[in-house]
Amino acid sequence: MVRDAARNVKKGRGSIQKDVASTVQCVEDQVWVTRDGDRLVVPEEPEVIELGTWPSDELPPVYVEVCGVRNPSTRARNVRYRVACSPGWQIEFSIIWDAAVVSRYEMEQVVSLGGTLTGIADGRTAGYGRFKLVDWQVCDDLSSVA
Repeated sequence: MVRDAARNVKKGRGSIQKDVASTVQCVEDQVWVTRDGDRLVVPEEPEVIELGTWPSDELPPVYVEVCGVRNPSTRARNVRYRVACSPGWQIEFSIIWDAAVVSRYEMEQVVSLGGTLTGIADGRTAGYGRFKLVDWQVCDDLSSVA
C-alpha cells in the first residue's frame, strides 16, 4: 500500500514512489486487523453475504462477500468470494525508512493518501480496504519501536 500510494506524492515532474520503495520497511512480521482491541479472525463457518444485500450497520465483524464478476479476457461470469470485515476495523503497524531520502512529512502524506486512494488487502482496485489515518507518531529511538 505504501509503495503504491507514493505514486500520488509528487517530486519535480515525477513522484517519490522509487524513493519510498527503496527505503521503507515494515517492522512487524504480521499486522493484525482488530476491532476494539480484539483480533478479527475468520470463523469456522463464516456468514456468506451477497454484495449489497445487508445494511453495513448490521454486518457481522468478519464475513465472506459473494459477488459476480466478469473475466475481461474470456467475458465469462464467475463468482468471487472475498473475506471481508465490517466497518470499524483497525490496524496498527510500525515502519522504518531513511529520513534523508523521504522526509517525515512526505511519509505521513503517503500513508494518509494510501488510506484514501489505495487501500489495503484484496480488492483494492475495486475500492475495498480504504481507511483513515487516525494517529501518526514518529520516534527517533528504534528500540521503542520493536
